[in-house]
Amino acid sequence: MEITIDARGIEAAAKELDPKRAYEVLMRWYATATVYVRDEMRARAPSSLKSKVIIKLDTLRPPNWARIRAKSRLAHLIEGGTGRLGAPGFKHVARHWPSTPGIMRATGLPKAEAFLVARSIGLRGGNPARPFVQPTYVAVKGRVEQMAEQAVKDVIR
Repeated sequence: MEITIDARGIEAAAKELDPKRAYEVLMRWYATATVYVRDEMRARAPSSLKSKVIIKLDTLRPPNWARIRAKSRLAHLIEGGTGRLGAPGFKHVARHWPSTPGIMRATGLPKAEAFLVARSIGLRGGNPARPFVQPTYVAVKGRVEQMAEQAVKDVIR
């Protein structure tokens, strides 16, 4: 689960600027937009994932893309829920109960207690979905585009 900020579609506009200014615009935009999206995602994420929201840039300078995601194996289960097959919000393969080793890794519980937690989640029909990536994307999309316009204005002045 991630949000990608991608600048590959603006090459034509960047060619109108001289290369040094285009570089400055893109670096300024990525610097402000990625931090803004990361902070918004952290605000919407459950408390167990707030500290795990990270920014990853590609290795090019200026970058072609940046990804903001929750670095956790459980993020997609929180986003989509762990309900039974066919239930609303159920978005993964037909595995009704969470894995005991997965619960052990996530919580640090011993195997016997992790099994009881997995069984109780499975018996009650799974955990409901608590989306945080999709609502963040919807909320920040327009603002990220405005940040690109502002970066151009700041550099060209």
